[in-house]
Amino acid sequence: MKKMGSVFLGSLLFLLAVLFSPASIKADHVGPFVADTAEPIEAHKFSFQVIPSLFIKQGVFDQDGTIKYSPSGDRGYQLLTTAKPYYGLFKNFEVSAQVPLVYNWVTRNGMSEKDGGIGDISIGGKYRFMENDKQGLRPSIAAIAMIKFPTGKYERMAANKLGSDQTGNGSYEYTLGLNVSKHWGNWSLHGNLWYNWVAETTIDGLKTKPGGYYLL
Repeated sequence: MKKMGSVFLGSLLFLLAVLFSPASIKADHVGPFVADTAEPIEAHKFSFQVIPSLFIKQGVFDQDGTIKYSPSGDRGYQLLTTAKPYYGLFKNFEVSAQVPLVYNWVTRNGMSEKDGGIGDISIGGKYRFMENDKQGLRPSIAAIAMIKFPTGKYERMAANKLGSDQTGNGSYEYTLGLNVSKHWGNWSLHGNLWYNWVAETTIDGLKTKPGGYYLL
């Protein structure tokens, strides 16, 4: 119970500190709050973002890709607070990391459990090979590459936790993709096309191979 409370409180305080304390996010470049764009940070500049997300699990997918909904009242909620530091290594190229703080709340068969911790940490890079033409139609286009490490908890789950203590999937995950951005005055349009390949792993002695997936 103390661990669960500290994870939730830490996530909430971290988010509030960044959102309401300008000194905590002061940098030469802040950038968009959510979108991953084709625009890298300037060389030798630093940026930091915190992105909150809420996920609601209502069921699971079977082998045919059909969702099987959970019984009424059974739900899984996840508050994910991701810290994302960026640094411009040189012109048109940035390196970044994603450090997720996970808080899970699971309700099943009239029982409820809460837990969390650090999730799977990612590092990556972005290279812009085409720059936006402010006077024409040419957008900025950047290639991205990222690797996610299985740093979160993914095996030897506590039987009484209903899975709320799981914060990672146990697999290395590799991402390649393209980001496109186009600016018109004060307006910007961003698009992403990523492919994520999830490596085979062993969880509690059982080999598993999750499928790859696209992100748009």
